[in-house]
Amino acid sequence: MAALAPAYRPRRPTETVPYAVVRDHLETFLAHARDTYAAPLPRHVEEELRGYLRCGVFAKKRSPNASPTDSPSSESRARSMGSIRPQKV
Repeated sequence: MAALAPAYRPRRPTETVPYAVVRDHLETFLAHARDTYAAPLPRHVEEELRGYLRCGVFAKKRSPNASPTDSPSSESRARSMGSIRPQKV
């Protein structure tokens, strides 16, 4: 008889070290950047960090010029996560 797959364990991004670092230091970092950098941070940097705190996932392969509503198609997201394999030609 085949072995059963391990039980599903949901991700808990809010319990990770990277999440805690971003959560605890984001506002300090943004204030420091505003006060000391010659040029402001690109808007997508702050948006990405705040988005990470909302959902616990950093966007993948997003253009710096993309708006927050631009996102890869569901098929390309699924492929990047390995659930859809490209067909061999």
